[in-house]
Amino acid sequence: MAKAVGDTYRRAAAKESDASTTRIGYQYYADQASGSLIQWPLAAWCPKADYDPRYRPWYAAGATGPKDVVIVVDVSGSMTTASRHEKAQNATRAILNTLVWKDFATIILFNQNVAEVYSSLLVPVTNTNRDLMIQWIGRQEWKLGGTDFKKPIDQVFEIIKNSVSAGETSTCQRVVMFLTDGKADFTEADFQRTKQQASEWDAAFLTYSLGSNAATAITKRLACDNRGIFYPVSDSADLTEVMAAYYEYFAAGQASCSPSFSRYSDANTGSILYAGCMSMHNRDVSNSTLLGVTCMDLNVLASIEQLKAQSGMAWDEQVCEMSDITKKCRHMHLTECHLQKLRLKVSPQSVCDVTSSFRRLQRTHCPCLDRNCNDDDTFIDEQGYFCDAWIGDDCSKAAAKFGYSQAGQTSIMQKCKRSCGLCDSKDPCPYSDVEDCSITPRSSTCRACQAKVSGVMIDGRAMCCPDRVGTHAPGCNEATATAASHEEIVTGTVTLQVSDPALFVTDTGALQAVARIIAQTAGVPEANVEVSASESSRLLRELPRRLASGEVVLTYRIRTTPAQAATVRATIQAASADGSLQNYMISAVQLEKGSGAYTFSGTIPSNNNGQTSTTDSSGMIIGIIVGCVAGLAALIVGVWCVCRNKTRTTRISSASIPKPTPIPPSSAAVASAATAMPKSVVPPVSEWVAVPTSWKNQDRTADFCSLEHVPELLADVQQMLDATWKEVKTSDRTDGSEPKLMTATSVLRVENNVLWQRYAAEATRVKGKRSHPCTAIERLRGGSPLTVGSAAGGLKLTGKLDYTLNETALWHGTSPEGAMSIAKDGFDLGKAGSAAVESNRFCRSMYGPGIYMAEASSKSDEYAKDDCGGLYSGQYCLLICRTVLGEPMCLTTGGDSVHAMIKAAMDGGAYDSVIGDREVSIGTYREFVVYREEQVYPEFIVLYKRAD
Repeated sequence: MAKAVGDTYRRAAAKESDASTTRIGYQYYADQASGSLIQWPLAAWCPKADYDPRYRPWYAAGATGPKDVVIVVDVSGSMTTASRHEKAQNATRAILNTLVWKDFATIILFNQNVAEVYSSLLVPVTNTNRDLMIQWIGRQEWKLGGTDFKKPIDQVFEIIKNSVSAGETSTCQRVVMFLTDGKADFTEADFQRTKQQASEWDAAFLTYSLGSNAATAITKRLACDNRGIFYPVSDSADLTEVMAAYYEYFAAGQASCSPSFSRYSDANTGSILYAGCMSMHNRDVSNSTLLGVTCMDLNVLASIEQLKAQSGMAWDEQVCEMSDITKKCRHMHLTECHLQKLRLKVSPQSVCDVTSSFRRLQRTHCPCLDRNCNDDDTFIDEQGYFCDAWIGDDCSKAAAKFGYSQAGQTSIMQKCKRSCGLCDSKDPCPYSDVEDCSITPRSSTCRACQAKVSGVMIDGRAMCCPDRVGTHAPGCNEATATAASHEEIVTGTVTLQVSDPALFVTDTGALQAVARIIAQTAGVPEANVEVSASESSRLLRELPRRLASGEVVLTYRIRTTPAQAATVRATIQAASADGSLQNYMISAVQLEKGSGAYTFSGTIPSNNNGQTSTTDSSGMIIGIIVGCVAGLAALIVGVWCVCRNKTRTTRISSASIPKPTPIPPSSAAVASAATAMPKSVVPPVSEWVAVPTSWKNQDRTADFCSLEHVPELLADVQQMLDATWKEVKTSDRTDGSEPKLMTATSVLRVENNVLWQRYAAEATRVKGKRSHPCTAIERLRGGSPLTVGSAAGGLKLTGKLDYTLNETALWHGTSPEGAMSIAKDGFDLGKAGSAAVESNRFCRSMYGPGIYMAEASSKSDEYAKDDCGGLYSGQYCLLICRTVLGEPMCLTTGGDSVHAMIKAAMDGGAYDSVIGDREVSIGTYREFVVYREEQVYPEFIVLYKRAD
């Protein structure tokens, strides 16, 4: 097979590709049975161990048409068994990685309720949206509570209904992927209601029972009732592989007579490639088996630059044509006979209502459709849709359900018989030969110019008409200017001299450390950066020389917006040209892998005076050792920002951040040039937001302050104390005693509306500073704070947090008297660190004057005091503080030497907080420091006693 495919690719390349192969473009085939990949041209590429082409977006896109996918996952407490919650997360990510821009999707997590929903409407799975969904997955609680099937299933159909009404749908087939390991009450009425709604909205159910002893009756019937497949998955099975193969369901029932196009970045060079893919099937009269998917990049024929340079609207026409072909819904024909055969391939347990032997089922010839029954592909209905938009919908309800006239409904049923499901089913099938895969001649006019087409085009723009404003779509010039999802890729290379280049180019940890530095320098999320040391085929001849000389050429690609692309490109190029980018990459790799893992050498300009010096890993002097890998860029970004003087108002509002240039001046110069941060003010009452629903007082416009006893939360607070306690002491525990266990005695909720409104306004200000989410703490060393982890259960106290701002809950140690003062007037930075100043003069100088908090109760306990004979004598006090950390600067060392740098970074606006990671440097704790009083809301006062 490899020879046959290879010969075909070489013939195509000889005819179409440039002779020197300098134009990047590939031909490739992935085999369904084995997962093997055949590619032209040859490239030196070592994929990750878990790489499987069958679960890549281009493969699933080539095997299936557009679709709506609702992923429904059980996140109840039982999912902790055999690490099922981790398997479920990985499987959900894998499913998302098989979806592309033509598909729509959302995610529902459920326990005894609907725990979380990614979006109340389906969203197109563009690269940007897919990244956001994957980041969202990592922020959710995946193992808490009981199990209820009714609420999430009702939510499924509510989302589908609202999405159709809003036009946020592929208008094609819909599938619900339902995963659980549990059992729940589900009555006959519930089954009938689900079946009715699934029929109304053309939603098939693929259900998965996870666990060797999982209950299967409900999940199996849900699949059998709703044209789906039931998958029993043992704890030892690969759930990711099972769920990500859902596309086989569509491939078996859809005719594939035209290519599907995808847009992606080359892993070797970062070049943007457009791939046309088609599935290959082994077909007989009534059955179809997927053999694999083959693709050819448009770039093999011509470079994208050449195509874009053509006169007129030729490129927009090409984009619209690729989008048209790909987004057209594919007819699907799966009778119960076909479904039973598919179920049998999964497992005998999956077969529904077995009335005959499995062997007889395998030999059965299934019905087929009348081949003379087809749509009129030129027909556009009275609301502006082509026939294929009716696939899955009941055309006989066009008037009653979608507002068509009776005449309009009649026209649809006459012109769109195949899409409406009105073609006769032939049983037995009278045909002896396989139906030809004929391609209907296409109109020379883009479909978006003629009719309604939902979603986006292949390049991320809203559907548009190339040469004019269409009947239902804007002109492409207008769409380009307003499309928020449009992306631009910034690519380039950077060279390092390293002692063991052959090892370095395969070291994923080292390459990831490099990617983090690039992301911080460019001012984009880390998820938007990919780094590769692979070489394209045209550079293979240079690889031995480079490796022998210790030279590693790293290729990076950065996803950003067109508006930011020029700044990102200039920033990276400037940092690379003067050597500062390489310096920070080297430091990050040494911190990630250890100083002895690699030896780096070369002549790199100094950051201070522009002079050059020969340096290697042993002689390199780093002013600040950065803890969270990306933290070395804190010096780059934070310090330089302050040299861009911006006039700021005292009103709390969205602020524009100057784009950083990663060349830090001296700390002294920065300190003198720093621009002060916006002053804290309370917004006018007209701008006050709603208070938390748990509060007793719900009048958002009232100026109130009260402390409410909440004994019902005592057990949750005790859980949080215990789960975040560590038997580790520091010099801040001045009596030298070991940490003692803590028993909560009272919990008070602080309801201070002025402080709440000030905090909410600050959250809005931080969000407005950036066009992208803050770097997620969970991606940094140490991960999310212990306080919001599943073991601590902190989210049960705080409710939903805004993870795009790194909003979290943290401990702060004080005295009962101090807590009452903070609850009334908020934190006072004039007293920052005062609890430990008398006993430890270094506390205040660790990261400068700020509000210090911790994820560990035992750390904050070091600063807590009792009431010394007062009302709360013998009791100590911690605050649970809701905190907006924003963009964190991560440091492993502190002291006077870092104060000017921290102040400059905060004043400049690039960073909003410091994570002092003493846990990694000396084995103690992480501390979290903010420098604006309004970044913290003292949500709960916890009184407790220390164990004897």
